[in-house]
Amino acid sequence: SSEWARLPSFSSDGEYIAYVGYRQRDDWQEDSGGSPMTGDLWIASSDGENPFKLADVDSRLRGPVWSPDRKYIAAHHEPSGTNDSKEIWVYPLTPDASGAGEPEKIVLPNSSWNILAGWTPEGELGAFIQTEERQAIYTVSISEGKAMQVTPQGGWPYYPRWSPDGTRIYYRMVEKMADK
Repeated sequence: SSEWARLPSFSSDGEYIAYVGYRQRDDWQEDSGGSPMTGDLWIASSDGENPFKLADVDSRLRGPVWSPDRKYIAAHHEPSGTNDSKEIWVYPLTPDASGAGEPEKIVLPNSSWNILAGWTPEGELGAFIQTEERQAIYTVSISEGKAMQVTPQGGWPYYPRWSPDGTRIYYRMVEKMADK
């Protein structure tokens, strides 16, 4: 990458890597607030050759994940440039992953941090969602846009990831958060 990049994700067939490339915003001024960086969606072949920008955004995307059938890439959309978001953007891909259509925008019920756990075989995404009372991991139906809690209440789950077959979700649980 010629830019600063983070949280790469391999396609299920191992052919491609999706990542977010960060760049300085042209319109950002120190007193304007928000992030001075914007994050665009990039794809490269798995050998790192021929990277290309798949989607150019005015704000920031984070944590892209491929669907198991390689037809979609989902990422958090962060309009304010912070690490939390209430939207997941799902980009439909061309069969050869050389282009993307307009993203489907899924609005979450509460704020979500920048990590998506991945996809289930049923086409649901795992997302980390927080409320004032708790944080939990949810699945979000791409077709319906509804979130359903999958981890128990209590504790603070972090860094969720689906198993390769999409039947289990793994995460790190912190029992008690330190007082601020």
